[in-house]
Amino acid sequence: MSESMVLGVQSVLGKTPELGDVFQHYKGGKYTYLGSATLESDGTPLTLYKNEGTQKIYARPSVEFFEKVDVNGVDRPRFSLIK
Repeated sequence: MSESMVLGVQSVLGKTPELGDVFQHYKGGKYTYLGSATLESDGTPLTLYKNEGTQKIYARPSVEFFEKVDVNGVDRPRFSLIK
């Protein structure tokens, strides 16, 4: 994760994410943070995470994972750290 990405994530979470941290999606699902990766084709930073229910592993651009979304007129984190 680049230094600017780390600083952005820290400003949202208050810390750098660690392996095993659990996040809740704003729609309710719980996901375990597995780490970060880089998209080979263009260098996009990715966040890797696993659905706690289905055990499926996902990758999402880190900017999206840690961004805020509008939920009924209120800005909320897409994923909130819960443990």
